Amino acid sequence: MPRRHRPDRGDTLIEVLLALVVIGLSVVAILGGLAASIGGSATHKGLSTIDAMLRSYAEDLTDQVELEASPIYAACPSWTASSYNGTAVNYTAPAGYTVGISSVQYFDSAASQTSSTPWDGVCTNPTGLQLVTLSATGPNNTAQTLEVGLRPPGCEYYSTASSSFVDDCATSGQPVGSDARVRDASRTDPGRSTAVSP
Repeated sequence: MPRRHRPDRGDTLIEVLLALVVIGLSVVAILGGLAASIGGSATHKGLSTIDAMLRSYAEDLTDQVELEASPIYAACPSWTASSYNGTAVNYTAPAGYTVGISSVQYFDSAASQTSSTPWDGVCTNPTGLQLVTLSATGPNNTAQTLEVGLRPPGCEYYSTASSSFVDDCATSGQPVGSDARVRDASRTDPGRSTAVSP
């Protein structure tokens, strides 16, 4: 019986090269998607950290300016990126991040009736209300700002007559009325869960 001869023909060089090109393009596409995902995750983490940092800084600033036993509020404060009215804000930013005050504007009640922008960077006719802009930066060129409203201490008080917190500075910017009270100096929680003594 004669033997059948089977050819030992394998893949040609062109077929192998085409297979390698297809595999290479697939690997590049997968690695590119992975790199974009990692970069997006780092940016998101940076923005989340900056957001939390800005809110913490704003709370610390508000506590120092309005709520502490000896508040540092001033109608026309001097300020720098790290201090309000000459007092450093009690906040330390995480490594690689910066946060601070970038501007202070003052509410002008006369301008509010004639202008669409009642906030002015020059303290000429202060009513007590201030708009403080906070700025923060972090790694990967992430940056964000937050505006915080400040008002004189004693504007908000607990009214025993109405059994609720009352904003006494809504129109004048300064505490008025016989029921106006200053925050309790012994109070450590700046939240609204406890009453304020007269």
